[in-house]
Amino acid sequence: MRLYHSGLALLLVGTVLGCASGPVTLVGYKVPKRQQVAVVIDISDQVNEADQGGGVATLADTITDRLKEHGIDSQLYSSKYDHPKPPRVDVFVSYWHGTPSSARGVQGASAAATLAVPVAGIVAGPIAMGMSANNIIVDCKVTLPGQNEPVFSQHFEKTGFGSGSSENSDNAAAESAGDAIVDAILMR
Repeated sequence: MRLYHSGLALLLVGTVLGCASGPVTLVGYKVPKRQQVAVVIDISDQVNEADQGGGVATLADTITDRLKEHGIDSQLYSSKYDHPKPPRVDVFVSYWHGTPSSARGVQGASAAATLAVPVAGIVAGPIAMGMSANNIIVDCKVTLPGQNEPVFSQHFEKTGFGSGSSENSDNAAAESAGDAIVDAILMR
């Protein structure tokens, strides 16, 4: 019986401590159940041309999936003409580099380096051939209901290295940026 009471006390302490941190909020705003947060994705002309491997899609999926993990439903908008009502997360992707096609460019360059400098190529060649760098630059703003101006604004720059071992390895920077955005806009 004593073990039962100890276990019950531990469960109650854990519950109280878990509740003490409070619910997850969007930059301090408690999003009501059944209300969706608009996530507006806008891209530069450079990103439109360079993203052949789905980096922006990975970024958008990461943001919406992570919000969902924290109990916040969202609706994705991808037209620069969409201006949904707050709560709204505006994401502008100004730069993207790193698609599967750019990985082939890195492989070709490393093969040339292997021929030109045999000793350095022995070490650097396999590393460069197995990995491709990808970079993303994103600006994020959050506007809340009743606010005329964004209450949050932050610049994110991420670099990722894909190893080719997973489907999203060429979009590692985009996934990292999405994680960083959600970490920055969610508060307890």
